Amino acid sequence: MSGWCYLVTTVTADREPWFSEPQVAAAVAARHRDDALFRDAVLHAWVLMPDHWHGVIQLGDHTSLSSLMNRFKTSTGIDANRAMRRRGRLWARGFHDRALRDDSELDAAVEYVRRNPERAGLCVDGGAYRWMGTDGDR
Repeated sequence: MSGWCYLVTTVTADREPWFSEPQVAAAVAARHRDDALFRDAVLHAWVLMPDHWHGVIQLGDHTSLSSLMNRFKTSTGIDANRAMRRRGRLWARGFHDRALRDDSELDAAVEYVRRNPERAGLCVDGGAYRWMGTDGDR
């Protein structure tokens, strides 16, 4: 729905930790700088974990969440497979989303994404994790 914000999660096929390989994570992280990927949607925050991705997305007027996630998974799958010199499905089918009803839920979702690597033991401070971004990082 236009203007709505969502916390979105998608996992890799069979929860394979593809993104624990720096070259694969770098290929997918670089795709986040492509304005054509998100078009008129705003990506408030994102994090790429070894086997999944979280994003806080505000939809624009011309893109549905389903089409945005299809475009995201297709393009990042191509990039990751190229980095791994493989073919095949990278992402599991579907994704999970939760509508964020107000600014406090939006702020909490951004904080959740930002702290995810720290909670998983991948870094001491969420801000020090390499494969993430917030507003203005694209």
